[in-house]
Amino acid sequence: MKVGLLLWLVGTAWSAECERPTTAVDLELTVGEAREAYANRDPVALSAAVVEGRVVARCIAEPLSAELADALHLVHGLWIAVEQGEEAAVPYLVTGRVPRQSRAVGLDLTEAEAELVDRLSSDLDTWSLERGAPVAPALTGRLLVDGGPPPARQPANAPFVLQRLRGDSVLATEYVRLGESPRRYRRLRPVLATVGVALVAGTAALTTGAVLTRVELYADHPTPLTDDAVATLAARNHGLLIAAATTGGLAATTAGVFALSYRF
Repeated sequence: MKVGLLLWLVGTAWSAECERPTTAVDLELTVGEAREAYANRDPVALSAAVVEGRVVARCIAEPLSAELADALHLVHGLWIAVEQGEEAAVPYLVTGRVPRQSRAVGLDLTEAEAELVDRLSSDLDTWSLERGAPVAPALTGRLLVDGGPPPARQPANAPFVLQRLRGDSVLATEYVRLGESPRRYRRLRPVLATVGVALVAGTAALTTGAVLTRVELYADHPTPLTDDAVATLAARNHGLLIAAATTGGLAATTAGVFALSYRF
C-alpha cells in the first residue's frame, strides 16, 4: 500500500472527531506545507500535509473563502498527481481555478505547479463540469459550496467543499472527493430512517401486544360479569387502545421529524 493512501485512510478515520476548532490560518499553513512538499518532491510530506489539511478543514470554525477552497483543491490535485498519475488530477486542478479556467481568478502557482499545469494544458482546456444530484437546502441555517452560494446541483465529476452554517457559526464542513456524495446524505440519513422505522414498528408491536393480551384476559373471565364490571372493563380497554394509538403516533412523528430534519 502506498504511503499516501495509508496516510489518507488514517486521516479519514482521525477526522471523525475534532479535538479543537481550527481556523483559516491553520488551513493556510497546512496548504502551504503541502505545496512546499510538492515543490521539494517529497511525497511523504505531501501526503501528511494533505491529510492534516482535511482534518483542519473538517474542524474549521469559520466559513471558508473561495480562495482557500481553491487552494485546498489544488493541494489535493498535487497529491493525486503524485499518487495516481497526473491525468487523474485534472478535476482537482480545474476546481482549484488554475489559469486557463473561465470561472476563476487563478491562484499564484509555484514553478513546479505551473509545470504540472503546462503538461496537462490540453486536458484542462477540454474538461467540462457535469452536474449531479440536487443540493438539498438546509432546514436551518445556510449552505456554502466552495466558499460561495450552493449551485442547484452538486458537481458530479469534481470535488467540492460543503459547509453548513447557522448565522456566522459553522456547524459542519466536509471535503467531498471526486465521485462521492456528502457524508450525511450517504450514510447517516438512511441509518436514521431505518432507526425511525424500527422504532415505530417496535412501539406498535409492543403496545398492540399489550392491548390484545388485556382484551383476551377480559374475554376469558371465568364468571359472568355484572353491567358495572362490563362498563369498567370496556372503559379500560378503550384507554389501552388510546394509549397504543398515542404512543405509536408520537413515535412515528418523532422519528420522522428527526430523520427528515437531519440534513447537512
